[in-house]
Amino acid sequence: MDELDFLKQHWNKDEDFPKVDKEGIRKMLHNSSSSIVKWIFYISIIELLAGFALNFLVPYDSDVETDSVIVSTLENALSVVFYLVIAYFIYKFFSSYRSIKNTSNTKDLLRDIIETRKAVDQYIRFNIYYIITVSALVTVTMMITDGIFDKPWGKAIFYVLGISIFMVIAIAILLGLVKFYYKVVYRRLVNKLNKNYEQLVQLDEQEEVPRIEQ
Repeated sequence: MDELDFLKQHWNKDEDFPKVDKEGIRKMLHNSSSSIVKWIFYISIIELLAGFALNFLVPYDSDVETDSVIVSTLENALSVVFYLVIAYFIYKFFSSYRSIKNTSNTKDLLRDIIETRKAVDQYIRFNIYYIITVSALVTVTMMITDGIFDKPWGKAIFYVLGISIFMVIAIAILLGLVKFYYKVVYRRLVNKLNKNYEQLVQLDEQEEVPRIEQ
């Protein structure tokens, strides 16, 4: 239970519990949103560093080579695109964190929260699409390495079907694990942002009602 929920619970149960005005609630929501985006930024950096570490720790088998220059070029191009896009998202998360931390305007804060939610959704979708693309490329690379085009057409069809079914199952399991990870980590943080957003909107609506009645 966060600080704001704790205060609300005691306000409803204990009349002697110290009250906090709307500005105080807004400040707590502001600090909470800033902290959430900061964690999103930190986690994205950790993921990037983990990707670099895997590239160095996972041994590369120099004996395994593909005859296709196109496949090799695609692998290198995908790696470059991946790190550039991840670097872009890290910059975007950092910018959102700085913007939320330094803003004092509720409308700007609401806008920054919406932008952060969109960025997180785009980040998750990009990683999922990247995994699918790389998995498909790995499948093609395996076929080329094993000389699929040099086999009789009967064996070639059987081989293609077998490895395709295996890769589809493997990709489905991997995507399931990835989606579960993002649900536990990012969706949890985004849900907290959504909650802050809704509470900020409620505060604004409560302030506008007296103005209309006047």
